[in-house]
Amino acid sequence: MAEKKLGGFRTFLLIVITIALAVVLSLAAYLILVPNATIFGLKYASNDKKIVIEKVENDSRALFKFSDYSKIVVNAENHTNVKVTFGAANGIANSQIILDACTRGFMKTDAKSTYEISAVKNGTTLTITVAEPNYNFLQITNQTNLWLNVYSGNDGVSGATFEINTGSGSVVFGGAPTVNDVPKQIVVGAANVTTKAGAIKMLETTKINSSAALSTTKGAIVINGDKTIPNLALATKTGKITTNNIVGNVALKSYNSNITMGDITGNVDVEMESGILNFANINGNLVSENKLLYTTVKAKTITGEVTLVNDDGDFSVDIQKVMGNTSIRTANKAVKIGELGAAAEIQTKNGAINVKKAAGNTQSLLLRTTGTGMVKLSFDALLGVNSVFTERGAVTIQFGENAKFSLNASTQGRIYRTWLDSDENPLVNTPVGGEATLGTLTVSSAKGNIRIEPI
Repeated sequence: MAEKKLGGFRTFLLIVITIALAVVLSLAAYLILVPNATIFGLKYASNDKKIVIEKVENDSRALFKFSDYSKIVVNAENHTNVKVTFGAANGIANSQIILDACTRGFMKTDAKSTYEISAVKNGTTLTITVAEPNYNFLQITNQTNLWLNVYSGNDGVSGATFEINTGSGSVVFGGAPTVNDVPKQIVVGAANVTTKAGAIKMLETTKINSSAALSTTKGAIVINGDKTIPNLALATKTGKITTNNIVGNVALKSYNSNITMGDITGNVDVEMESGILNFANINGNLVSENKLLYTTVKAKTITGEVTLVNDDGDFSVDIQKVMGNTSIRTANKAVKIGELGAAAEIQTKNGAINVKKAAGNTQSLLLRTTGTGMVKLSFDALLGVNSVFTERGAVTIQFGENAKFSLNASTQGRIYRTWLDSDENPLVNTPVGGEATLGTLTVSSAKGNIRIEPI
């Protein structure tokens, strides 16, 4: 009996939901089919707009040119995509500002239901403002594109600064005015772009003269093609960043992102809470002081200095080669450097350290772990003053057959050495590879075992 009652209730509930859905769809159809109709304070709005601006407010010049302005400001709402193109569109002999929009949805009766666009001259600044319809109940579709078409025949923006702000719409620099045109290289003075969820893209045909600051909350940042940008700042909260090779100084800021960059010829400054930071090569310095937390840092070769320091950070480092001085301090994640070419000081708490010192490197080396972190140091030849200290972590020293160095080693654990028939602990001024030593190595651990062996 209980199962029959339950089945009857489910049938009744399904009938009620079906009826309610039919009523809602009928009301929606009525609003769509009957112009200017309203129900329960709602209305339907449809916008298919193409607005072409070839004359700017407060500008008496007959022919509109972007090159007449030193700054071009675009303020767009919500979903507006902004595209800055350069070329010669078929049948067009001058630059244009075009709003091309198609939107559908439901809104309250007092909401703005049409597009508004303005282009106003104020001194040498051109301000373009786009206001979208306010679909504050339900938006069905939104395709809103703002085209800034720079006519290549008599116009350019090489001296102009672009300041573009939009919401979930994307911002694209480069490309041709229409799909049937061949894009030409567009040269921009500077670009400052901010979006919330919209992607920011610079295509291969874009050149930046001085600087670019690209910032988004959730959108991706993509820079296609090799670029020379003297000062480049990229910021995102959770979006992905991808670039090709960059010549210029780079500042990166992220909360949680995957960042992949090509070769950087310039200095790099990083502020990043979590995520993966992957470089090809850096011909300059890599710096982050107290601004890395849970990040993974990867690179091939860095010719300059590496400074990655945060005692409260839990970031890991994996670099194939560092030619400049190295200073790294992290807590519980591993540090691996395939070749150290200059002075280095690396410290962790529980994170492992695995490095190789270059044969011709005469500068000092200090490796330290203050918790359970293990240390592995390898070298073909050892020069200069070198020190390894651990608290409870094991130490492994691997040396090449031509290495000649003086060894001091002590621990409350054990010292393993396959090349010396002795159980002596500590080892004091013990020559390795011959009496004529070239460098010194001090290894000390409170409780960890020490293993010293040839490669």
